Amino acid sequence: RKNDFDWNSVLETILTNYMRILTKQKKYTETLTLFETCNGTKDFVLSERSYLNYFSQIRTALLESGNLEDYFTFLNTAFLYDPNDLQVKIFAANDLLKLCTTFNIKPEQTKACLDFLKNAYYKEPTSPQMKKQLNNIVFTCLEIGEDVPSDILQTFISTIGKNPFATATFGLYQFKIKHNLERGAYYYDKAIALARKSGESSNAIERTEEHTSELQ
Repeated sequence: RKNDFDWNSVLETILTNYMRILTKQKKYTETLTLFETCNGTKDFVLSERSYLNYFSQIRTALLESGNLEDYFTFLNTAFLYDPNDLQVKIFAANDLLKLCTTFNIKPEQTKACLDFLKNAYYKEPTSPQMKKQLNNIVFTCLEIGEDVPSDILQTFISTIGKNPFATATFGLYQFKIKHNLERGAYYYDKAIALARKSGESSNAIERTEEHTSELQ
């Protein structure tokens, strides 16, 4: 029936693709202008899908244009948006951690996001979703000088050599905690080799996967 058609979803897809073209051309000001002209966040519900599609273009434009305060505000709003939407909170927490540790800003928010990820992990330690957060927890602890919980560290160590992010982070652990330059360099080299093999970028907080949204 005509009334059942989700025009909002179609509009979101069209805008996402349009903004994706603009951001690929590095037209960040135009992306932000289009976003505001089309009512910004008012007409679209923040969800896992929209965070990875429609709102990802805004995140890219804000970050690449140097609007760090606006970028932080957007991420923090997403982080606090719905306490029951675990996936969106995880995405936002990781993006906040990447922002804060890269630019050395907002230490209180870094701590809040780290505590959230640790608590979420302890609630479901066997969940594949939460196991993926181990690297980000360990990396952030090392970056801010906080002790890595021993149980988290032991589980994390079992992932070494399986992906470049964890392997590079373990290299950082060897440098910062064990003060072993030789082993640290070894794991960094191993991470680089894994990254080249898999086509990923290592030595940082793992980014959320960006999903393509094409209008059929």
